[in-house]
Amino acid sequence: MPASAYAHLSKWVARGTPPPTAPPPLFNADRPGPGRHPRVAAPTAVKDGNNSDESSCRLCGAHIPFEEVAYLAAVVKADTSNIRKGYLNDATR
Repeated sequence: MPASAYAHLSKWVARGTPPPTAPPPLFNADRPGPGRHPRVAAPTAVKDGNNSDESSCRLCGAHIPFEEVAYLAAVVKADTSNIRKGYLNDATR
């Protein structure tokens, strides 16, 4: 995202073209704000407070990793959305 911000700033200074704008981020998990970084938009696993495994500590819960294909699809979806909105450059993908 920094490369995209620098590119937009350069265009703004050189040509007067303002960068894309976005509403302020919403701190609501059900309605994520605009321009979410793929590391945030594409989690790697589900953390569950329940743990039925007797060999593990019940306080830690369960860690259920996503399949690699599903994770990569979520990253590509987030990147594509950010590129379309102008928050990322295709070169920084």
